[in-house]
Amino acid sequence: MSLTKQAKPQIKLITGLINQTRYPVRNQAIFLLSVRAGLIAKEIASLTREMMTDADFQLSPSIHVRGVASTGRSGRIIPLNRELRGVLQQLQRDQSLSPYVIHQRTL
Repeated sequence: MSLTKQAKPQIKLITGLINQTRYPVRNQAIFLLSVRAGLIAKEIASLTREMMTDADFQLSPSIHVRGVASTGRSGRIIPLNRELRGVLQQLQRDQSLSPYVIHQRTL
């Protein structure tokens, strides 16, 4: 799916606003998982590290969304675009050992 010329400036604007938030890397990952990978909120919330990593815990070239996390029961495989991959790598370095990719931070 390619973005229209009109959508690209809007994505840049939102990205700039996200960078000013308290948790910019996490918020950027959520936004890009939606815009670039086409995931819905349920899929983003259910995304675990093992759906995105290989046997060596390195980020794989695609996300393997399982049936329990997707809207259908079959699941799907979504290739990672370069921008999303970079943000997910940074998120992977910065986060704790939670099994979920996106998790709520506590104070």
